[in-house]
Amino acid sequence: MSVKVLAKDKIVQAYNLINHLEPLSVCNVFGVPKLKRKIEAEIKFLNKSLRSNDLKEEHIHCSNIGQLASLVEVATTIPGVTAVLKTFELSSGEKLIIDVVGDNNCKWYKVILRNPKALHQLHIFGGRNGVRPLDKVAEDILQAAKANPVFFVPPKVCFYFVNGVSEKLAKSLRLLGVEVCGQIKTAEELGIAGYDTNNSSGDEESSETESPSNLVNERASTNSGAKSICNKKLNTSNIKTSSKVSKTNSTQNLCNYKSPASNYPAFRMVNLDVTCLIAFVSSTSNGGYNYIFDDQFLNEQAQSEEGETNIGSLDRELIVCEEAARHFQSILEAIGGESERKRGHALLRECRVVASKDIFKGVLKTGGRIKELSRLIFSTGQALKAPTITSNRGFVRAAENQGLKLAVLYHEPRALTELKETTAQIYEPK
Repeated sequence: MSVKVLAKDKIVQAYNLINHLEPLSVCNVFGVPKLKRKIEAEIKFLNKSLRSNDLKEEHIHCSNIGQLASLVEVATTIPGVTAVLKTFELSSGEKLIIDVVGDNNCKWYKVILRNPKALHQLHIFGGRNGVRPLDKVAEDILQAAKANPVFFVPPKVCFYFVNGVSEKLAKSLRLLGVEVCGQIKTAEELGIAGYDTNNSSGDEESSETESPSNLVNERASTNSGAKSICNKKLNTSNIKTSSKVSKTNSTQNLCNYKSPASNYPAFRMVNLDVTCLIAFVSSTSNGGYNYIFDDQFLNEQAQSEEGETNIGSLDRELIVCEEAARHFQSILEAIGGESERKRGHALLRECRVVASKDIFKGVLKTGGRIKELSRLIFSTGQALKAPTITSNRGFVRAAENQGLKLAVLYHEPRALTELKETTAQIYEPK
């Protein structure tokens, strides 16, 4: 097969990769535009080489499309993908890139395409020619995971070997606490039976082409990294998708993945903020969605609630800080209907009201979206290692902009609507 034909096949493969990323684009997965740009850069390079008649066979072999294809395959296969090619910080301030973040931020994947024999030799020698062995790379990633906890627990780390991995290397990684995915190959299968550092010339390693985008040991060279934030949809919330999404089952599965609560054993309680308390007792959330209000915002909430309830069973101990409880009660008395007030009082009896712990005082600058009450609520949750359930995304973004990582469970906003039902029009749900 001619070099030109090989190049054209690579270009077709690259365009197919961009198409395969569409479900992740629809779900607004972080880093997808960056991944697309990398693929487009490969297409541009190959097209330029074809036009200039300067195409050589090594251009094909050195192409990053194979590595990018493996990354796309993993990103579109595993559940709960939230990011690709995301930068994280080590405790030392150094940065590294994680290929795929899955399981709703709770697992990091490193995608490895390289020859398993070459990786084994690199492991035996402890690195060669400036390339670090995977066990050393794993130590850095595990350190970064500890510095970026999700719901107060470091994300799990998985090395995904596309072409397999030697038994010895897999064992070393597992001893470090790394999950190994991919075919485990014996020494006989790799042709390295009896291999040790004294009888190998390492020719296989020296002949192995190192792809610039192969993230086996790559640390981010950029000085700006995305901050990790522990955001996850409530496992009972209704994730709305566009009509375009609803036509594609694979896209729906990616967007609507809900990781079970059993995946997060580290926290036994959840912290309810005022928006969450209101959502629990709102008439709209308790069957009163068959009204047409004068307010379009309320109508949108009612229509959303008609399909699926916004908040369901949380299966955790509920805590509320004293300030949130008082503010919630004042709102109930001011604009809550009779049934909403009854539900509110019953809800507070089910919660454990705790003294606030203002650990963010002096850390978060008050102003804009950072209100004192919200600071107290989120601060209490963090101090007690209880994720805060909220619809206050503005506070979370503002805190993130100040470099603070919060453990958060989101729900859609709801308002107290019982008193407004008297002037609303009743309709029969379809």
